Amino acid sequence: MKTLQALLLLLFCSSIVWCPSTVQGQTSHQTAIDSLKKLQRAASTPLTKLDLAAKIAYEYRYLNPDSAENVARGVVRITETENIKCPVCLATAYSALGTSARQEGDFSEALVSYNQALAIYQSLTDQTGIASILDNIGLIHRKLGDYPKALSFLDRSFDIRTLNHDSVGLARSYACFAKVELDTDKLPQARKHLQDAIRIFKAHNLPYESASAFNDFGKTAVAEGKHEEALGYYMQAIEVWRSIGDKIQIVDSLTAFAAVFLEEQKYDKALEYIEMAISFMNKLNKKADAVELSYQKGLAYEGLKRQLDATKTLKQAALSAQELGLRRVELNCYRKLIVLDAPQAAYYQQIIGELQKARTE
Repeated sequence: MKTLQALLLLLFCSSIVWCPSTVQGQTSHQTAIDSLKKLQRAASTPLTKLDLAAKIAYEYRYLNPDSAENVARGVVRITETENIKCPVCLATAYSALGTSARQEGDFSEALVSYNQALAIYQSLTDQTGIASILDNIGLIHRKLGDYPKALSFLDRSFDIRTLNHDSVGLARSYACFAKVELDTDKLPQARKHLQDAIRIFKAHNLPYESASAFNDFGKTAVAEGKHEEALGYYMQAIEVWRSIGDKIQIVDSLTAFAAVFLEEQKYDKALEYIEMAISFMNKLNKKADAVELSYQKGLAYEGLKRQLDATKTLKQAALSAQELGLRRVELNCYRKLIVLDAPQAAYYQQIIGELQKARTE
């Protein structure tokens, strides 16, 4: 518990203020956006302005998906109406559109945009761009619970990076593989891939990527019941995110704390963190992440013997997961509902059967 207390002290006594109105304050993304806007104002040619607009959209993709979409669609519109030839601008804009849609849980739209970006990168034989888009497409299929399809895209990306001796790209592939392995309970493989990723990220001084890998390393420790070890990894991730001023990523760490508290059966504390995280996720319009948190909230209510609240929360989470195509979350919700809502158990079992059949077809 001393480690946990130190972690909470670090989190709440830092310069970060935990309230929804400040979540979108100055971050590494916002700093980049401000610099790009300054360059755009000084730009003297339409092509340069367009290129900078595409880069602004790309930086907005996590910070503010709506702004990313607006700016990116503006880039697409200008290339069409003013006949400015800039394939790289279009590829960057479509990539921003894909990620903003993914953030909002619109996976179908995300795949459309990513495939448009992929086609352009392929026409340019831009191997780095191709590999990055393949990663993003793979991670969408991972969110949708189609792990074989996810791995097929991640494998293609990995092969490209191997042929091009792209060590940083390979580290990103390792980190992506680890996410799938975490979901499928292949913990030793996930840890090995994360170790390899962190080693390369550190060697190339990439703190943002290192922090994300540390955070996933913590998840492997939670899955193995090693809570103190998990908290240590989360602390390393938070320290990096604090150092680069990325409050959005620190918001994601709230879900990590909640998972630890759930494992330790400290349901009141888990619920506190889950509700805080959901409020941030909703403000950031990260629908898919919010649905997964709602599932966790149902588990916390179940642990607190609040059966009606648990049932209501899990039903709503299942419906939201269905709308977004998050089959893994939907399955988990219905499996819990079989126990919590016994009169409807046969109905839930039927849904589970249909979902499982769909996953194997």
